[in-house]
Amino acid sequence: MTSAVPPPRTEDTTESPAQRSSRRSIAAALLLGAVGAALALLASRQAWAHGTASVA
Repeated sequence: MTSAVPPPRTEDTTESPAQRSSRRSIAAALLLGAVGAALALLASRQAWAHGTASVA
């Protein structure tokens, strides 16, 4: 019979400082990329989306 529960991990769950700093740098790069894209759209006066809404 098989189980849907994965086997327990045997490795340490503590992260090294290098792993934490690499995750932070990736997160910062993604955030700065999104901010840069938003600034590029604002600078070129492009709209994010066009649409209409009807209110009943």
